[in-house]
Amino acid sequence: MSIPISIVIPYEHHPLRLPLLTFCVKSLARSAQCEICIVETGPTAYIHDHINAFREWIRKPFRYLKVFTFHPFNRAWAFNVGVKELATFEHVLLTDADLIYPPNYQNILAQTRPPAAAWNRILYMSKEATERFLKSESLGGPYIRSTAPEKMGAAGGAMWVTKTIMNHVGGMPEKDFYGKYGEDNAFWIKLEAFGYRVGAADITLHHLYHPNISTFVNPKRLIVHDMLRWPREKWRMYQRNWGYVDQNQLLT
Repeated sequence: MSIPISIVIPYEHHPLRLPLLTFCVKSLARSAQCEICIVETGPTAYIHDHINAFREWIRKPFRYLKVFTFHPFNRAWAFNVGVKELATFEHVLLTDADLIYPPNYQNILAQTRPPAAAWNRILYMSKEATERFLKSESLGGPYIRSTAPEKMGAAGGAMWVTKTIMNHVGGMPEKDFYGKYGEDNAFWIKLEAFGYRVGAADITLHHLYHPNISTFVNPKRLIVHDMLRWPREKWRMYQRNWGYVDQNQLLT
């Protein structure tokens, strides 16, 4: 059993990120019914400049948008843009670009009621294990750690949603989430405020090691503790618009 899904991946180019993206997409593209939707942000347009090569090796429906930005990475906003501007299917997988998916991931997601973390365990591969994988595609340890999804802990990485849910809640919280940390916790809290129970798919993901490329830590990340008390009405007032793109930012 499987259903068609749109896979939304935010990406901001760095030479160390590119191989992780390629192997992540390769693991996802094994699915029979999927479209790959990449939202590239930041000041460069690497994928746009190599778009034909990307289409050739992905060999799946590939949708792409380049939005020039000159601020710290806003991952939640990029996810929202991908859902609004690129995703064509009702079911959507929001995923980071450094995760490796098992071959049966789509069948498991099809049996998982959204919204849900698209995993129940993430194994964080060491530098040694990641280098071995990039050469041989052999998954294994040593691992740095493993995590399970929890609202105020490791809440994200990959989320299983629908466009209906995203429209109902008004997208991921993006307003105060420039830089690292907090947006996944805020999204989980927001979903619960709108009456959803966040589940977890029975999937183990592997996280590829990378150095700490993004050094900007979100100074407003602790707002998530206040958000725990927010009613639905406050969420609606907090973010009236989501996934907005200024047409002057687009590379066409």
